[in-house]
Amino acid sequence: MRIMKKTDMTLPDNHRIDEEKCKSLLQYIRLNVTEKYDFPQEIVQVDGVTVATLGNFSASTGKPKSKKTFNVSAIVASALNNSTVLHYRSTFPENKRKILYIDTEQGRYHCQQVLKRILRLADLPEYKNPDNLIMLTLRKFSPKLRLAIVEQAIGIIPDLGSVSYTHL
Repeated sequence: MRIMKKTDMTLPDNHRIDEEKCKSLLQYIRLNVTEKYDFPQEIVQVDGVTVATLGNFSASTGKPKSKKTFNVSAIVASALNNSTVLHYRSTFPENKRKILYIDTEQGRYHCQQVLKRILRLADLPEYKNPDNLIMLTLRKFSPKLRLAIVEQAIGIIPDLGSVSYTHL
């Protein structure tokens, strides 16, 4: 049995970081008030107000049945065409136009209905999968496997600009 030093760190995938690497990592991730940081590119606005920037997380929260999925559908539809849909305006860079949409609660039928709604909102045909949208239905998988699938998908999808994750 290995006795870990206080500063050793175990990552979620069970890899360990030794004390020197941990110190280096902590130095790298520490925020500095005097450092100049670039403002992230705005990618989604609603009525002119930025609600999402490239590389950051945004959340659509609310009570059950409060139309969160519809809200996210409108944002995804806007992102599909880099256009305005129901007051949402998307401006993704050309090299970040792929969208990954993940649902963990609904079955395939209801997810397909959401997909069709997204396509209608984007004025795209319902008989053809758009090249820049990948929709995954993960209800049947355990939370641990869902996380592994999402991590792999994010890592291998080229030009990924948006990840929409509903029903956490």
